[in-house]
Amino acid sequence: MRIEDLRVFTDAVLYHSMTIAAEKHYMTPQNLSRIIKNIESEIGVILFKRSTKGSQLTEAGERFYVRIVRMLNDYDNAVNFAADKNSQALYLDDSQDVTIKVLSSQGAASYAVLSAYKSLRHQYGDKIYLDLDTNAFIKEDELANFLDNNHYDIAVCFLREKKIQQFITLCESYIPMHLLQDELVLLVSKKHPLATCSTISGEKIQKYKLVSSSDTFWCSDLIDENIQVHLQLDSMNMILEQVVYSDEYYALACRSIFKLSQLFREKENDFVMIPFDKKTYITFAILIHRDSGNDRLIKDFIQKIVQNFSVKETY
Repeated sequence: MRIEDLRVFTDAVLYHSMTIAAEKHYMTPQNLSRIIKNIESEIGVILFKRSTKGSQLTEAGERFYVRIVRMLNDYDNAVNFAADKNSQALYLDDSQDVTIKVLSSQGAASYAVLSAYKSLRHQYGDKIYLDLDTNAFIKEDELANFLDNNHYDIAVCFLREKKIQQFITLCESYIPMHLLQDELVLLVSKKHPLATCSTISGEKIQKYKLVSSSDTFWCSDLIDENIQVHLQLDSMNMILEQVVYSDEYYALACRSIFKLSQLFREKENDFVMIPFDKKTYITFAILIHRDSGNDRLIKDFIQKIVQNFSVKETY
């Protein structure tokens, strides 16, 4: 079997979805399923229980997955070390604890960070911890000064497009790595008066009620004991329940949420997702602190965050 086949397998486990893993590897779900079956045939072990509700790892699959993740980590370290004689291969032994401090100023960004962290921990082990500040209350004009006075390894900040260049110029302690745009969509119940609309305008939604003024609630299903979060997150399930059973409320979310959230996939038959008639994007700047600029673990984390956004990169 090939290394890339093993990456396909680990991504199918990580994303809890053969379809999403197939999209990531630019193949059809049928081709991905064939790769998994070939691996099972080669090692003589059934890795997934298959049913009409989806696929779930067997006990043997779980044991295989843990070992393969470690093997791929060692393989990547070996390749990186061989390619650069000045590099130090990243290896975390049982005595090392690493905490990565991240600021996220908007809920969809927090979801991308948390999902990327899950992937990072699968790759490098449980000794990596996340210290996440989901501070959505910093005013846009004060964000650069706030960052310069606080040390985060990574900052993922929501910005209006016209403010981006000014922000980057003012923020001296951080290096901009990526500017990402994700499409904003409307969520309503199938019985909502707007549910039949193919597109929506801002004017049409004004007479209805927004479920929450902040979408940090989208992240609550990803929190675990390895993650320290500084702001209380509302229940994502509670908010979604209000949307899918109401003809009065609506919510806004980025398209990336649907790619990443198991809860959305479970409830996708209960609500309608409507794009705006004039495509509306949220722009995120991903920055790295200058003192963290040579840390390969941090850069790897950033790449995983970028992969969780659905739309496009802009400059």
